Amino acid sequence: MTILHLGEGESRQAWNEALADRAWESGTRIKLDGERSVWQSLMLGSMAAVKVRPARAWWARTIKSDLARHIAGERHLRRLTLPTATNLCLARVGKTEVLVSEWLDGPTLLECLTELGAEARAEFVVAAARIVGRLAAKRVFNRDGKPSNVIVLNDAGPVLGFIDVGGVRMEPWTSSDQVLSGCARMLDALVHEPAGVGAPLDANEIRAVVNAASAVLCNSLGWSLSRDDTNLFLEHEVHTLIDAHGDATPKVNPLDPQTDPQTDPQTDPQTEPQTQPRA
Repeated sequence: MTILHLGEGESRQAWNEALADRAWESGTRIKLDGERSVWQSLMLGSMAAVKVRPARAWWARTIKSDLARHIAGERHLRRLTLPTATNLCLARVGKTEVLVSEWLDGPTLLECLTELGAEARAEFVVAAARIVGRLAAKRVFNRDGKPSNVIVLNDAGPVLGFIDVGGVRMEPWTSSDQVLSGCARMLDALVHEPAGVGAPLDANEIRAVVNAASAVLCNSLGWSLSRDDTNLFLEHEVHTLIDAHGDATPKVNPLDPQTDPQTDPQTDPQTEPQTQPRA
């Protein structure tokens, strides 16, 4: 076993012992995609999300792996004081690479958008759009900032936290057009997913999302560029991206429970159904 990363204050010896016997497999497997899996498991006394991937060949290890990119993504978000799951340990265990992260408890933003009334729904999606504006202003791009990867930690505010942050990266944007294009792509990720699960944002909601992101972006950068021009550009780009995607139906519906047959409540009365992964 090789420990590749330890979170602040974490014990190398403790994680060596915890991972050596694949302790996460005593938890609940929430997601299985070929050789890739996600588990909810009690690790070193705390609930954690555990991502497991096939380990790469030695000659491919000069490039950051999917799981290693989560470490960098967390750092970028922490720098902007945005809540995200803490990565506790990254390790190679036999033929697998394992990332253990804090479990963020709460519904996903996608769940809230499908269940809330119009007024509360607008409050939540606008809060997410303001964060997109903050990210773009700092030249940070979140490739996978869809609502199923945003956790509502507290209704008041609301307070939103981020999971699956391996796609968060700094971008060398140098022009206003590049910043706006990056912002539009993040807004597209935010508004596209709900349409695929029967809860599409209407034109007014999309406009509110664009306006919220635009206000934060322009204020943060002190742009003299007209807010109206910025809004028009972003709104046009978002709708162009939505049209280019076509059918928004996801291959796997993130709202559908993914039950591990090994721990199916119908066959194991000791096990309760679990929610989606929070890291």
